Amino acid sequence: MILRKKIMNNKPVVTFLSIASLAMIFASATVDAADADESIFTYNYVEGAFEYYGNDDNDSTIQRLTGSYEVNSEYNVLAEYAVGEDIDSDIKFDEVSLGAAYHKEVADKTDLTTNLKLVYQDFDEGSSDTRLAAGVGVRHQLMDEVEVSADLDYNDGARFKVGIRYYVSDELSAGAGFSASSGEEIAYFNLRWGV
Repeated sequence: MILRKKIMNNKPVVTFLSIASLAMIFASATVDAADADESIFTYNYVEGAFEYYGNDDNDSTIQRLTGSYEVNSEYNVLAEYAVGEDIDSDIKFDEVSLGAAYHKEVADKTDLTTNLKLVYQDFDEGSSDTRLAAGVGVRHQLMDEVEVSADLDYNDGARFKVGIRYYVSDELSAGAGFSASSGEEIAYFNLRWGV
């Protein structure tokens, strides 16, 4: 509740979110979905994740809830909420992000993905941070039940991530991955419900 009030009282954030929402609506209206190739992947999902960050100075854990809604066959919008804790210093934070993504089939069973997000972090010791994050990646359906991915993300630093996803059913899948950047390693696990 406090985080929501802080965001709603932050006029630059509200203005950016409003403009970004209108831009996505306009972009989706101008794209002819009938001419676009249909992807084998779904971009309509809800995902819960646990992430463990480790570096030389400290370790952190993050629990993340992500939602994605496919606006048309090439665009989707993203929303995330996360809570995290620096294990060594006991500093906790909340994170909210909202963004837009583009995905396109570039080869058989392979999609290219890009995204741009506005990220807001609020730390319990009183500081906060607002920034843009961007990423580009590839998803490939290796087998009917197995997907592999690779991403290069920039969110307060560049990070390369590889992952694997196992589809228990058409809707339910479990993922795991590893990410590394200079001096930092991240392991993550998630469950995704696709609709």
